[in-house]
Amino acid sequence: MGGGVGLAAACDISVISSTAKVGFTEVRIGVSPAIISVICLPKMRRADALELMLSGEKITAERAASVGLLNYSVDPDKMDAKVSQIVAKLIRGGPNAMNVTKSLVYRVPSMGVDEAFEWTATKSMECFLSDEARNGIRAFRKREDAPWIPKSKL
Repeated sequence: MGGGVGLAAACDISVISSTAKVGFTEVRIGVSPAIISVICLPKMRRADALELMLSGEKITAERAASVGLLNYSVDPDKMDAKVSQIVAKLIRGGPNAMNVTKSLVYRVPSMGVDEAFEWTATKSMECFLSDEARNGIRAFRKREDAPWIPKSKL
């Protein structure tokens, strides 16, 4: 409560303890989850959003994951391992490529098809012509880690 579900929903990838409870309890004190709805509604089916925001019900972390508010609900003793697993995957992506990919996820759904193809073609060309791509492709061909991957383990 107190904005925790919104904070988790605002993250690109979120992991929450399976023992946590979250909810949009604002209606129970006579206010609306208006501001955080901007972040949460695009992640949820309308039916789930209406049920949870109108009822003010507290839900389990597992249910919050199932309605799209967060990615993973894990046992508290497995949190560090899950976060390390996710980070190990994320550090393999090129920083610029990751930035462009995030912009795809947020921008493309609101575009018309023609606009989306034009914009994504430009982004794709920019990526393929970048130093980051040249270095990443070179490392791939040599079967080496890309230069942006840290040499030491986290």
